[in-house]
Amino acid sequence: MNDSQKDQTISVQGAHRQDQIDIINQKLHALETFSGDRNAKSQERVKHLRRLNAFKSPAGRLPDEILSSILKLTHLYSESTSSLYSSDSECRYFGKVSFQWREVAWSTPALWASAAFMKENGQRRNPTLVKLYFINSQSLPLHLHFSYDKPINKSERVKLKSKLFDPSVDSIILDNLPRVRTLVLPLPSPWFDPAVIRCLKNVLDLTVMLPRKTDGSPSELWLDQLKSLTTLSLRDADQLERRVFKVPFSLSCLDLRNMPVDTCVKLILQCQNAVKFQVERICRPLEDLTRPLTRSWFSHQVTSPRLEAIRRERTESEWEQQFLGCISTPMLHKLCYLEALAPPIISLAEEARFFRQASLVLSELELTGLPNSI
Repeated sequence: MNDSQKDQTISVQGAHRQDQIDIINQKLHALETFSGDRNAKSQERVKHLRRLNAFKSPAGRLPDEILSSILKLTHLYSESTSSLYSSDSECRYFGKVSFQWREVAWSTPALWASAAFMKENGQRRNPTLVKLYFINSQSLPLHLHFSYDKPINKSERVKLKSKLFDPSVDSIILDNLPRVRTLVLPLPSPWFDPAVIRCLKNVLDLTVMLPRKTDGSPSELWLDQLKSLTTLSLRDADQLERRVFKVPFSLSCLDLRNMPVDTCVKLILQCQNAVKFQVERICRPLEDLTRPLTRSWFSHQVTSPRLEAIRRERTESEWEQQFLGCISTPMLHKLCYLEALAPPIISLAEEARFFRQASLVLSELELTGLPNSI
């Protein structure tokens, strides 16, 4: 028996059980107007209630408010983007238990406010399910994780006639983008149109895999319009490609992975109000420091007055050394320093100066694989 046949069987059984429950409820209602013997009325009522309980499981006897609270507890999500979402089919499974469960699940918006629309068995997720989440979540803030069968470039997007997910649901997604608070786009995706980004005006936490471009021009990501954004995670799909970024000053947390070290430095220097930096799996720089315009990045002391935590991977790049030489972190409390696979071949002077400065305020230090000279 396949899933479709199982669903039909469950529906038939549920419909029959509901018919019996409705008949019993009608008889109980009729007893309210019965004016005969009280003892006979009481005995008849007990008989019907026992039959009603026989049709209902213990969970089925719960009041709708309590059942709704229980379902919400099973669907709690973490605020960490690494473990943000439950299975997007979970709410549908709630609805297959009984008619009551379906009615309660479908009328509990919190169950539909977070979802991961991942591909299933290599196939694009059913757009109808995506639409159901947006409708049933009503007006609640949304926490969403989209994924695609393969990277979607501009030509593929034109072919699919879809900007976001699927032509049948793109309009409802666009209408609800102002409700999005957390958004994860783990593959190069078609969400980087400026008109789409403008609709994400209330997003707080954004994770994106930077898209590839095949025409040789710099990739551009203008996120400075996202005034509410506080946490930004960037993953580079093509470490050898030159990038152009603008990020909002409101950022408090910046997480960079698989990116060139010079790109990381430029982004960090834009975020002087940040509280936390995390930089891992750094790649070689795209440009050296011989150009006067490039060296001007480090011509003055940069103070990050709110920075409290840094988790970073050590590289052999002069970019990193110059960065350590110009940055001041008077509030740094936690430092996690990871040794990269390649051994350093340059001076450790700036590194040592940075550690001496940080040691005055640090309360937590983690060092992995660093040379004894530090």
